[in-house]
Amino acid sequence: MRLHRRFLIAASIGSAVSVVPVTLFTSAIAGMYILDALDQGKRIWPAIYIVLLPSMVAVPIVTVAMVLVGLPVHWLLIRTHRASDLAYSLTGGLVGFAIPMVLVVISGSENGFFLSMLGLLSGAATGHAWWRAKPTVVK
Repeated sequence: MRLHRRFLIAASIGSAVSVVPVTLFTSAIAGMYILDALDQGKRIWPAIYIVLLPSMVAVPIVTVAMVLVGLPVHWLLIRTHRASDLAYSLTGGLVGFAIPMVLVVISGSENGFFLSMLGLLSGAATGHAWWRAKPTVVK
């Protein structure tokens, strides 16, 4: 499997793992907003924005993390002959946990634990998907 296809599969799965739970929550909020907007004659575009916001945040973060951390770690694991599902999943999980924590510390927020848990799951899923999408050698 070509590298760009493998990258796309892993990024899609990793993004989906973090986006789906948050989108379920934001969809409920957007639904309430739409009901209120229809009663009061407001526009519904903010509700659409609320639903799309998790994807607009998570996809770039996952993609940049894969480029800046994931690909160099992949190269290192291949060169040292340590590539395994566990290595990719652990690395992805640790990086996925650390990125939201760094952003929370920088912003001064106190609500970073939930985001870090989503990052942990997303990173581990991304690493696992990367491993699963590896090229198979037929002998």
